[in-house]
Amino acid sequence: MEVWELKHSKKELRMEKKKKRLNALLTIATLNNNDGRGRLPNSDQEQTPDVQDCSAAKKSKKESAESVSNVDGMDFQNGHENLKDSACNNLSNGDSETQNQDYKKLKAEEKKLISGRKKPNLLLKTPGNQASLSTYVADRVPILFTDVQHLLLNSTIGHKSPYLPLRWCHLEKSNKISHTVVTVVEGVSLYDFCAWESHFEFAKYLPHQLEVVTPSLYSGSTIDELAVIPLTDLEKESLVKEYGSMDAAMETRKDLMSMMRAVFPVKAGLRPNLSSDEIKDNFSRTQLVLSTWQLVEENYPLPLKGKLKTSYSDYKMTKDEYEPVSASSPLFAIDCEMCRTRSGLELTRITVVNEEYQVIYETYVLPYNKITDYLTAYSGITEKKLSNVATRLEDVQKTLIELLPPNAILVGQSLNFDLHALKMMHPYIIDTSIIFNMTGDRTRKTKLKHLAKQFLKKNIQVGANGHCSLEDAVTSLKLVKLKLAKHLAFGDAILKSKQNVEEYDHLKTKHSEYASSIFNQVIPKNKSCLIVGSEKVLESYSKYLKGFHNDDSDSKVKVICENENAAIIDNISNFAKDFNLTLAHLNFESQQLTNVDTFTTLGNWIDKIWENIEDKCLTVVILAGNETCNGAIFIGIKKNKR
Repeated sequence: MEVWELKHSKKELRMEKKKKRLNALLTIATLNNNDGRGRLPNSDQEQTPDVQDCSAAKKSKKESAESVSNVDGMDFQNGHENLKDSACNNLSNGDSETQNQDYKKLKAEEKKLISGRKKPNLLLKTPGNQASLSTYVADRVPILFTDVQHLLLNSTIGHKSPYLPLRWCHLEKSNKISHTVVTVVEGVSLYDFCAWESHFEFAKYLPHQLEVVTPSLYSGSTIDELAVIPLTDLEKESLVKEYGSMDAAMETRKDLMSMMRAVFPVKAGLRPNLSSDEIKDNFSRTQLVLSTWQLVEENYPLPLKGKLKTSYSDYKMTKDEYEPVSASSPLFAIDCEMCRTRSGLELTRITVVNEEYQVIYETYVLPYNKITDYLTAYSGITEKKLSNVATRLEDVQKTLIELLPPNAILVGQSLNFDLHALKMMHPYIIDTSIIFNMTGDRTRKTKLKHLAKQFLKKNIQVGANGHCSLEDAVTSLKLVKLKLAKHLAFGDAILKSKQNVEEYDHLKTKHSEYASSIFNQVIPKNKSCLIVGSEKVLESYSKYLKGFHNDDSDSKVKVICENENAAIIDNISNFAKDFNLTLAHLNFESQQLTNVDTFTTLGNWIDKIWENIEDKCLTVVILAGNETCNGAIFIGIKKNKR
C-alpha cells in the first residue's frame, strides 16, 4: 500500500507542478498580450497608460514569473510529504481524474491563446479613434482616402508596401490576411448611414467604423483616390537613374502619371512653364510645400467636411478658389502672438511680411473674451498695448482674404498654431519646423531661435520683452530662402543621413508629384486582383491597368463588367476568395436613397459577401459620400471560431 500511495502521490505532485507552471505562463502571456495592445508601435500620438496600471501589470508579471521559478525549483521531498497524508483520500474521491481534466482545460486555453496570436487584428491609433463614429461629431476628425489606400496596400502586400497606415492604425499579422475585399457604395453618405442605421446589420461584424473625407468635396473620384499611389523618393531616384529624368520616364513608362491632389478648391489648369532665368531658387519652392497628408499629420485646419457643421465651421478659407502653386508663387511669412482668455488661446497680434521682407500687414487684435494671462514672456503683449485696440478677428480675416493672392505660399514656424488662432485655412504651406530638422526625428521639432542661431548666426527671442511677431516672421522667411538657395537636404538631418546631398540634385526641377497605380505595387509581387463594376467604373480603372489586364486565364487581374448591383454582389460572393484584392463598386440613384428598401437590400448584400469570404479576410465597406456629406468606412476581419 505504501509503494502504491507513493507512486500516485508523485504523479499528483508532477501534475500539480505542471498546472502551476502552465497557469503562471498563461498569466504572463495574457499580461504581455494586453500590454502590447495598449501600446502600438510607430505611434507618435499614443495615449500614456496610467502609471499605477503599468506598475500593477509589471508586479503581476513579476509575481507570475517568480511562481514559475518557484514551481521549477520546488523541493520535491517537501511536496511529497504534503501530498502523502491525503493521497488515499484524494484518489478515492476521484481527484486524479479531476486534475487531468483541469490540466486539459489549461492546455486548451494555452492553445487558444497561441492560435489567437497568429490571427490578424486591426488596432486604431489616436487619429483613427478621433475619426471613429463613436466620437462626438464636433470632435471628430475624419481620415482620408489615402489612409484607406495605405491599409489596403498593407493588407495585400504586407510590409513590402511603400506606404503603411501607421498614422491612424496598426494591422497586426498582416501577412496572415487571406484576402482583402473592398465594396465601395457610390452616392451613399454618412448621413444615410445615420438615418437608416438600423438597416445596416453588417455594422455588427465590421467593428471599426470611421468617417472618411469624400473625394466629392474636391472634385475627385473614389477610383482615383484608391488607385493612384505617389512614387516614393527611392522610386523616383531609380527612374531618374534609368531614364535620365522624370519627364523621360513619363514618356517611356505609360503606367506613370503626374498628379496633384488637395482638399481645397484649386482651379484646373497647368502651372506656368518657367524658363531657368525666371526661377529665382536653386530648386522649385513647390518641393517644400506640405502635402495634404502632411497637413493632416501636423494638425493644420482643413475644409474636410464640406457644408456640414463641424469643429471648423467658423473657420474661413483665405480664398474661395485657388490657383495651382508653382515655382513662381509668392512667399508670405506670417507670425501671430496669442494671449490666454477664458476660452483658450486667442489672437492678439499678427504680422505679414512679403518676399522682400517688407511688412505688408501688422496689427494688434482685441479678443472678445476676457484675457486671463497676457503671456508677456512669450507673446510680448501687455495690457497697455491692447488698451486702445479696436481690431477684431473678423477684421484680420477680411484683410487677409483681400491681401493674399490665390497662389500664395504661407511661410512660418509651426504655422498650424497661427492658422488656428486666425481661424483660417490655406492650402500652400511651408513650415520651417518641418523642412529643417536638427534632431533626426520628425516628431521632435527644433525651436525657431535654435534654427536662427545654427543657420543664420542670429540671436532672436532674447530679453524679457517676449517674442516679436515681426522678428519671427522675418526669421522664418530667411530660413526658407536660405534653403532654396542651397539644396533640398540642407538643414535636414534625416535627408542627409539617408543619402549624399548630390543624390537630391535631380529633384531640383520637380514641379509636381509623380505617381503610379496600386496595381503596379500589387501585381509585381505576385498578387492577384479582381475588379467588379459597371462599364463606367471599369473605364475609369482601365487607365491604371495598362499592361496588366488581358483575357488570359493566367492573368493576375480579372475584370468583370456588370451594370446591376445584384449581379456585382453575386460575382464578389463567387470569386473574391480566389483573389488577393477585390475592388467592387455599387451605385445607387438619388431617388433610391429615400427608400428604406434600398438600405435593407444593401445590408443583405453585405451579409452575403461576409458569408462567402474566407477566414482572416479583411473586409472593407466604403460609403463614398457626396458633395454635401462625408462618407464612412466599415472595417472588419473575419475570424471563424475553430
